[in-house]
Amino acid sequence: MIVNAMDVSGVEGTFRITCENVMTVLRENKDSLMAVLEAFVYDPLIVRLLGGKDVDDDDDKMNKENQGENYVMKSKAVSVMRRVLEKLTGKDFGNEELNVHDQVDRLIREATSNENLSQSYQGWCPYW
Repeated sequence: MIVNAMDVSGVEGTFRITCENVMTVLRENKDSLMAVLEAFVYDPLIVRLLGGKDVDDDDDKMNKENQGENYVMKSKAVSVMRRVLEKLTGKDFGNEELNVHDQVDRLIREATSNENLSQSYQGWCPYW
């Protein structure tokens, strides 16, 4: 349904060109993007806000359980950052680095795959 709403050419026209241009810009600026994401991982204020803690709590009041939770949250955030970096370098489908055109092609194929769409929420009605 959404492919039909894009354009006469579906995903092969303006959509593909725009995706390739955006991916190129993201790759060219990956260092800046990663720096912004890294600030979220290592900023203690963000960790406390995401953890539901009061920002005014002293560090001395934090017990070992909370420190363990923070460690788990940081390790998850680091793994998410690693995954984002893989996507920005074209290694999100394995160890081989894909060029921009091949990466966008693979993403579009996966997004329009009947196998993947069949696992979607049934109320979404992709074939409506």
